[in-house]
Amino acid sequence: MTTENKIKILFVAVIFLAVLNIATFASILWHIRKVDAGTKRFLPVENSYRPRHRPWRGPDRERSAFNLLMDSLQLSPSQREYFIQRRKSFIRSHRPMMDSLRIYHHLLDSLLCSDNPDTMLIKFYSRRIGYLHYRFVVDNSLMFRDFKMRIDKKQQQTLCHFIRNPRPFYHKRYRFNKKR
Repeated sequence: MTTENKIKILFVAVIFLAVLNIATFASILWHIRKVDAGTKRFLPVENSYRPRHRPWRGPDRERSAFNLLMDSLQLSPSQREYFIQRRKSFIRSHRPMMDSLRIYHHLLDSLLCSDNPDTMLIKFYSRRIGYLHYRFVVDNSLMFRDFKMRIDKKQQQTLCHFIRNPRPFYHKRYRFNKKR
């Protein structure tokens, strides 16, 4: 082989490797942008999918589980006022988080039912759901800790019973005793 042929082969190999590198970087950037574009579209709560909200509770409706808890704790008026204000501020501050959880669950469900679900989006939605759920549980636990610090020992036992066994408070009294 002559030197001229060796140079031509090396030149073609260098060009081939350069094109391969450029294609690899372009593919990586395109995939990252595709995932970012697909997820950024769904991050705001102002999406076409709106989560269902609870119906209005009037005097003819049954009491909520929180009201049943407050009744069973036999709170004083100042304690009751603190519980109500703290719960309202918690719900107000965590409404976007709860809406995002519902949206991510809806998106994950619709993605899983599609013909060819994207693995990256499934992982992204699952991580977001896990993170938001973790934050919500931590903040909810801290709210109940604040509640516990405001009540006496007997009320604390009732509250701990509610936390350990929420079904009798919520399901028995609230859901299954509806008269139809």
